[in-house]
Amino acid sequence: FENFVGIEDHISKMSELLDLESEKVKMIGIWGSSGIGKTTIARVLFNRLSRHFQGRIYIDRRFVAKSMDIYSKNNPDDYNMKLHLQEKFLCKILDRRMIEVDHLGAV
Repeated sequence: FENFVGIEDHISKMSELLDLESEKVKMIGIWGSSGIGKTTIARVLFNRLSRHFQGRIYIDRRFVAKSMDIYSKNNPDDYNMKLHLQEKFLCKILDRRMIEVDHLGAV
């Protein structure tokens, strides 16, 4: 992914924004038109910076879309969808097969 033209400038700007030396929790957003390289930038950042963190996971749009598609066929309720996605997300993070969340406030 790192051989794309012009990606290095974006990666350095994003890395500066994250400031890994700081103890503060930081979050950045990447937005723009489709096809301009947002996912590529996110993957490169994750690959380069994830080693600095004890726990790390990369979840892309396909994971969320697949989870939502599977679950919405069974239960279209929005609250339950969020609950289900949080359970799937926690399973991935904690490397477990199943986690049960009783309500959204418990996470």
